[in-house]
Amino acid sequence: MLVEFSVENYLSFKDKVTLSMVASKDNSLPDNVIKSAQGTKLDLLKSAAIYGANASGKSNLVKALRFMRSFVLESSKETQIGSKIEVIPFKLDAANKSKPSEFEIIFLHEGVRYQYGFSVDHERVHEEWLYSYPKNQRRVLFERKLTLKSDKPDIKFRSYWKGERERLVGITRPNALFISVAAQFNDEIAMKVVEWFLIKILVETWVPMPFPNYMSLPGFTEDLTKNYKEIYLQLLKEADLGITDFVIEKMPIKNLIKLLRKPGQPTEVDKLTGTENVPDFSVTQAKLSHSGISEDGKEIKVPFEISEESDGTKRFLELSTMLLGAIIMYPHTLIMDEFDIRLHPILAKNLVLIIHSIKRNDAPQLIFTTHDSSLLDKEFFRRDQIWFTEKNPKGATDLYSLWDFKPRKEENYSKGYLAGRYGAIPFIGNMLDIFK
Repeated sequence: MLVEFSVENYLSFKDKVTLSMVASKDNSLPDNVIKSAQGTKLDLLKSAAIYGANASGKSNLVKALRFMRSFVLESSKETQIGSKIEVIPFKLDAANKSKPSEFEIIFLHEGVRYQYGFSVDHERVHEEWLYSYPKNQRRVLFERKLTLKSDKPDIKFRSYWKGERERLVGITRPNALFISVAAQFNDEIAMKVVEWFLIKILVETWVPMPFPNYMSLPGFTEDLTKNYKEIYLQLLKEADLGITDFVIEKMPIKNLIKLLRKPGQPTEVDKLTGTENVPDFSVTQAKLSHSGISEDGKEIKVPFEISEESDGTKRFLELSTMLLGAIIMYPHTLIMDEFDIRLHPILAKNLVLIIHSIKRNDAPQLIFTTHDSSLLDKEFFRRDQIWFTEKNPKGATDLYSLWDFKPRKEENYSKGYLAGRYGAIPFIGNMLDIFK
């Protein structure tokens, strides 16, 4: 479970900002809070919505989380040898170009709180640290500092680190994270941290996709068909999309390549493999059914390709399968950009309500960016669940919560937001005069 995430000097974030999922002293909407999360003394929020004007930095917060996750999972791989770290410091202040970007995350995993972070520039890791809090007592596991005298990182371990040390330090490249290297060599503590990044947090940045006939959807897996199909069909029925059934089919990758190949041109797969002998494996695709009428007047199942469904239906299928995975298959924290894009507000609201309805102390979390002001309702969100991004006069993104404003109990959050009472809205000039 996510407790806090902080980022500094990355994209539009110049100074350090922190998104916190720790519940405040607000006593409203208790169903929106995970009490004693994973048996600890922490009360965590089940969801958070991030609002802000276009280009205010909402998506950059999601990108920062995605970068941190991918760097933890990928930095130790051989393909990264000699590669530059794809980090983008704040560009509107020349002094920040030479400074490292910093990322820190606090999370719960198997009932233990961890605090992990690092700072990096394009060439190397400057700092890296890991602390744990078993029984709420801080333990320093390791701290890494930049050394210019040697490519060997300067890592100080405490007695709480039980794994290998010298050998792992010796094979940690300047542009690689120690935690990633240690996990690659099966260090127990490192594996727990990397495991959390791998299976306990999913970061989705929305990109419009054409959904041709051969394409499947995130979350449509054989596991969904075998174990959770009835639950999912019930969800589709309640969403009133007209879908009555679905099946998961396998398509050999060779067949997919035939669909993608243009006459006389190699495919991207051919270029990567350097041969026409493509590996023999399959991809999954979903086939949907709607209810129709046969020639003799009987009800029949009519198959539909995903490409034939509406954009709103495709988006609901994406969101609902990922949420189902977060809730049932492997509970985790789901971070989503443009959550409500192409989705009716009532459907979006009900998907969030599903998250709020889970009553386990290891319940999933949903964090998303949105422009849907209809969700700004004190009967739906607590003040500490509503966050805003806004550019300051220097072009840097500030991140803050509605909890900071202490609105009156009778205040309408949606009207207050659109009226500019909390900031985080666009300040638009008179566009109409342009065309007079």
